[in-house]
Amino acid sequence: MFHGKGISAKVVEISAKTRSKSAKVVGISAKTRSKSAKVVGISAKVGIYQPTPKHTKKTAR
Repeated sequence: MFHGKGISAKVVEISAKTRSKSAKVVGISAKTRSKSAKVVGISAKVGIYQPTPKHTKKTAR
């Protein structure tokens, strides 16, 4: 039983390392999401003054 625990502990360590890598990727995507959120905020302000359909807004990019 003890030997099996050691193996599973190693697997947990590996999965923890890969999880931290994916966490970094999530962090990067979160940063880009915040950037796009700012862009959306700007376009939302513009949308108040110049209301346009959403699909034309996306093609304008």
